[in-house]
Amino acid sequence: MLRKAAANHHVVLWGFCILSFLLRCYDLSAQPATDDDAGMASSATNYLLSGMFGQIMQYHPPLRNLLVYLSGKIFGAYSAWGLKGPAVLTGSLTVPVVGYLAYSLFGNKRIAYLSAFFLCVDPLHINASRQVIQEASTTFFISLGILVLIVNSFAIEISPTVISKWTTLAQILTIGLVILFQVIGQKIVPLPLVFWATGILTIASGIDYVSKGFHLINERDNKLKE
Repeated sequence: MLRKAAANHHVVLWGFCILSFLLRCYDLSAQPATDDDAGMASSATNYLLSGMFGQIMQYHPPLRNLLVYLSGKIFGAYSAWGLKGPAVLTGSLTVPVVGYLAYSLFGNKRIAYLSAFFLCVDPLHINASRQVIQEASTTFFISLGILVLIVNSFAIEISPTVISKWTTLAQILTIGLVILFQVIGQKIVPLPLVFWATGILTIASGIDYVSKGFHLINERDNKLKE
């Protein structure tokens, strides 16, 4: 059974992802706060509520502000997890993405496993993934973008799923409700409930597309073997 699991590169790469998450979140709350932590909390709040960049330089990715702000809302405050949760998560997810990149480029499972393992235990990457800085999330999205380009190097056609259509509708309604409530000056429905519903739909849609992506990667691998 273990041999069969080891032969499945999806199982191994996501196993490295779990290990990397444990390494990056270990004793995270005990890590002393830094000036970056305070500056990022201010920047995220200012950017999302006022459209201002705050104390952080303007060339830093605004997406980081969004991730930190949402994380603070989820964890209830800008605690260690509220601030550094996005870095821990994206840093951990970069590990399997790099493994898939190596496998897509070389078609060799050992190279994929070694690539993911070395990044998993790399002290520099672990350190960057435990700080409220943009390096972890930026590396993740760049690596994911390259992987998507490689996967799309062969002809594919993905039709929107039912859940993705509902997600798009929910996102449009959320934006419309926020604007409407600002105009009329009162909230007809509780916005947090709307945000959570839209967020859950978005996550479910993402999982659905990730599943389809894995299926496409397997199809491409089978074609290359033929």
